[in-house]
Amino acid sequence: MNNNLNELKRQPAEAIVLVFIQTILSLLKSLWPFLLLMLFRAEKKGRMDIQLLLIPTILVILLSIFNYFYFKYGIIENNFKIKKGLLKKVEINIPLENIQAVHINQTLLDRILNLVKLTIDATGSTKNEAELHIKKEDALTLKQLILQKQENKHTISEEKENEDFSENIVTELSTKDLIKLGISANHIETLAVLIGLSFSFFQNLKDLFDNLFKEILEKSERLIIISGFTMVVYFILFVVIISVIVSFFRTIIKYLDFQLKKDRNGFSVSSGVVNKTERVIKFNKIQYISWSANWIRKYIPIYLLDYKSVGIQSDEKLNVKIPVTSFDLLNKLLNIYDQIIPENHPHYRISKQYTIRKTLILGVIPALILETILFFNFGNIGILSLLLIPIVYGICFFIQKKYRIYYNQDVLHIRKGLFGDHQILLQWHKIQNITVVQSYYQQTNKLANINIYTAAGLISIPYLKLEDAHQILNFGIYTIENRLDRKWM
Repeated sequence: MNNNLNELKRQPAEAIVLVFIQTILSLLKSLWPFLLLMLFRAEKKGRMDIQLLLIPTILVILLSIFNYFYFKYGIIENNFKIKKGLLKKVEINIPLENIQAVHINQTLLDRILNLVKLTIDATGSTKNEAELHIKKEDALTLKQLILQKQENKHTISEEKENEDFSENIVTELSTKDLIKLGISANHIETLAVLIGLSFSFFQNLKDLFDNLFKEILEKSERLIIISGFTMVVYFILFVVIISVIVSFFRTIIKYLDFQLKKDRNGFSVSSGVVNKTERVIKFNKIQYISWSANWIRKYIPIYLLDYKSVGIQSDEKLNVKIPVTSFDLLNKLLNIYDQIIPENHPHYRISKQYTIRKTLILGVIPALILETILFFNFGNIGILSLLLIPIVYGICFFIQKKYRIYYNQDVLHIRKGLFGDHQILLQWHKIQNITVVQSYYQQTNKLANINIYTAAGLISIPYLKLEDAHQILNFGIYTIENRLDRKWM
């Protein structure tokens, strides 16, 4: 492909293969239940009616090929331009100075085809403005050209340049760090995902082979009655072990070959081997910072730090969090943005009504409904559902106890979490809007929520005393109005 980016051009020829493969995978993902049904019927008929899928398959593949030939991109007169569409013509023009970030992602399929996916985020958009598959050298050339154009318009302050942290720094994860990350991963989340996928899979199979499933269920019920709860316990242990193994390797694969680089304009974060992701974080685009550690990682320590930047919230797949394995490094990375507020600083807390209200909505009401349903189906065993009430109460109690809101003339600092630790640091001048909102219940109890809107997303503080909420609101508005000389990006 011609390296001249000042003219409209198509994606490389290898992208045609990518389109074919993606189309086939999309068809298999959508139509696999019907394919299973056809295979099941083919055993009875001795043949397969593949002609039923032939026409839609041809149409989708032809449409994909046409979309490839009608997709063009290039840089024309300081604008990144995309023209696409056969029946519905679409033309996108993005001024280079409005581009917030250029990300490079490479899946295993991209690597086989020697391609990368280049994603562009622009000002005023809640989704990716442009995505295209091109050669890596072309992606790097395009990325460098955009950064050079922006570098002429934006400069970093002398204060940041003179910092001790201003030199290029590379942070990598050792094998020991990767193992720690894998062991301390969120195994419960993986368990929930596996249960959801299994339920969906078996539900689809049940719809196709209803009679067969009835026989399997009848045999399973008899087996459970004979073996008691032993088989159930073994099954639960098996699922838990599989979840731990899956989340362990998923975390290691995600952060394998992790690298954090810094120059005078921002960070470059790269991670992954199978799916290679490269994310650019420019200092002037950072809106706020969050960092968290679950109850295991808090004592290792390992924190996942996230620079919330303009445009990043549009694609969570590009949002690679930075694993930080020491408090010294964490403080250095935080100081790039601003200073945290000490824990002994005066602060606000959310109301105890949070625990009462959430327990009623999420604990008492669901438990009573569930207990009624289970009682009529299984008898007195349904009373076990009432255990949901103390569980929800305990969770809400710990959340309320740990929630702290700090602020000074520079930043708003939130500390929260359940058993782990989650913190947010926000500079006042990054706020685009701040409001106090009340439900009917909150009005009658003189409580309120604070909603803080930034270009990187919403931050909500629940169940504050109304007086405290107005104090934070008034201080925030006053500080923002007196910081008009400082730009939000």
